[in-house]
Amino acid sequence: MLKKYLPYIVFGLLIIGVSLVEIYKPKPIDWRATFSEKDTIPYGTHVLRDLIQEVFPSNEVSTIRVPVYNHLDSRENEELSDKSNYFFIDRQFGIPKLDEERLLEYVEQGNQVFIAANYFNFDEVLDTFNIATTATPFFSNADSDSLQ
Repeated sequence: MLKKYLPYIVFGLLIIGVSLVEIYKPKPIDWRATFSEKDTIPYGTHVLRDLIQEVFPSNEVSTIRVPVYNHLDSRENEELSDKSNYFFIDRQFGIPKLDEERLLEYVEQGNQVFIAANYFNFDEVLDTFNIATTATPFFSNADSDSLQ
């Protein structure tokens, strides 16, 4: 009698096994470049935000979504008379001339600006901040063949 139901038992165990493998397999990594403070994916800035608050526990960390000029010149930001840091994290960095001038004034007052980007608007940013960059490939040994 067991021989009669053996194929069904094996098939049922196989279905259960495949189902368990599918349920417990690791989720694929989300490589979208969101740079959002809410995202814990590799290109999210949630971890950075937490670490900044741990490194500077007595300082306020805030996300600003208005133009640089508007934020730095607003009367509501009286605390900017104290020294502070301005972080820019994005895939591409470029700001209008008016914002650029106000950001330079901000730096001249002893504040700091941190810019992390893959691409810069070379005409405005690099010349203004006197930054020199070179394009370097990730794998500089172009003569080697990775398949050998």
